[in-house]
Amino acid sequence: MVDDKTSALIIDDALTVRQSLRAILGQLGITRTETASTIGEARRRLGSVQFDVILCDFHFGDGTSGQEFLEELRREGKLSLSTVFFMITAESTYERVVAVAEVAPDDYLLKPFTSAQLHDRLVRAEAKKKFLAPVYSKIEIGDINQAIDAAKTLLSTCKQYRTDVVRLLAHLLIEVGRVNEAGELYSALLATRTVPWAKLGLARVYGANGQGEQAEALMKSIVEDNHMYVDAYDQLATHYITQGREDEAMLVMEKALAVTPHNLARLQQAGQIAYRLGEHEKARQFLEKAVAHGGNSNLLDPRAVMYLSISCYAEGKQREAEKMLHLLTGMAERDPNYDRRMLVTLATAARSWAIGKPDQAVYALKEIGNNVLTPELTFELAVDFLSVCARMASGETAVLDWANFVVKRFAVTRAATEKMEIAVKQSKELTGVVQFISQEINQLANQGAMLVVQHKLDEAADHLHANAIATWNARLLLAAANACLRSAKTNTDDIVRLNHAEKCVEMLVAQHFEQETVDQLITDIRALRDQIQRKAQAAPPTA
Repeated sequence: MVDDKTSALIIDDALTVRQSLRAILGQLGITRTETASTIGEARRRLGSVQFDVILCDFHFGDGTSGQEFLEELRREGKLSLSTVFFMITAESTYERVVAVAEVAPDDYLLKPFTSAQLHDRLVRAEAKKKFLAPVYSKIEIGDINQAIDAAKTLLSTCKQYRTDVVRLLAHLLIEVGRVNEAGELYSALLATRTVPWAKLGLARVYGANGQGEQAEALMKSIVEDNHMYVDAYDQLATHYITQGREDEAMLVMEKALAVTPHNLARLQQAGQIAYRLGEHEKARQFLEKAVAHGGNSNLLDPRAVMYLSISCYAEGKQREAEKMLHLLTGMAERDPNYDRRMLVTLATAARSWAIGKPDQAVYALKEIGNNVLTPELTFELAVDFLSVCARMASGETAVLDWANFVVKRFAVTRAATEKMEIAVKQSKELTGVVQFISQEINQLANQGAMLVVQHKLDEAADHLHANAIATWNARLLLAAANACLRSAKTNTDDIVRLNHAEKCVEMLVAQHFEQETVDQLITDIRALRDQIQRKAQAAPPTA
């Protein structure tokens, strides 16, 4: 690697440092070298060229960091796994950062350093890349199962890079849902020594297996032991969000941002949480930073831009709000999918309300409110819709009707209901709607379950199917599919209820319901349909 064919990119905001690093690389025979003085310039260069080596400063004068840029590149898939990425820093504390980073550079160098030191580190990094190349090559073509097999082969033979292989293999296993195998790897490693990333991996395994309390306790212990481990903060905040504990998630994200104050993903996450909590000033502060640092990045979330626009309107900062609405509209025009178009609709409604045109605001909201029963309407967008309704037009009869339909569809779990309650907390009317309708859905589900317990399968199937089709509620759809299937099995000629089960499953698929559950239902329906057909074929012809 270290020769005149090696290409390198130097990223540093100081001209003298760029010149010095270029001279050092030249001494090593690396002459195909380009430089970038900002993260934005580096983004543009990496958008069209792959480099063998990247030397990146850790701290930039504008407050951004090389570590955050590395995380962005990995998450966007813009950095080849074969590229050697070195962090260059004068900060001795960086060792504590990289020791626990989920996305870590291949190595780091403390300034000042010699060409010999850089050469030795490059040779060492190249050796590791070559060793892991069989796994990397499978990952880059998207064949994760083959990558797992290659990693297991390496694990059975390696000694020098064993920990690296374990980390990579466990990550791949989690990616394909083989969490228990990953858990065994993490536990075996933790039995010999304390490794923060392995503890966090084990927490992921607990979470995937429904052991939420154990996962939470482990994540808390990780951040207590190492306040620099921001990836653990991210995972803990996500855990709180899924449980509807947004206020606790906000506290965690603020701690993470104290460590990485310019991280785009975390700024957006914190801003969106603050928005959902109704803290517009805090939301605006976080999201303004996110837009400032991520305006040229594909990782800038349109939803964050919408929240910023609405928060600015809410604070009377109309000029800033208009800029964000313009930015959001441009994002939707470049990629005109349903979600982005509806985000523009919500921001437009907020604008109409802010300039004193409530009728226009309600009219804009109709595009979503009158089309609640569409597979394209996600839970996240539905919560955003309720949030805007609560802030602007909660007393409108049409809005109350729309909220009624939204809650009927998405009151699937207690956590989902709590998120909707948080979204509408500024409106007593809509809070009442969420609470009343969620209780109604619980009653419908419980009535169906009671009929099943009483062995009234036909009544249960008909009751659940009718309400599931009317509401599109995934909880009722799942219960209806199971009840209709059981009823059809009991009455093997009951093709009508079998068709009802199949329709419910089709609607679950359209809503991207849990794949394993759906696949099992599809298998059971097909098996019963085949049984009915075989019985019909074997029956003697009627006179």
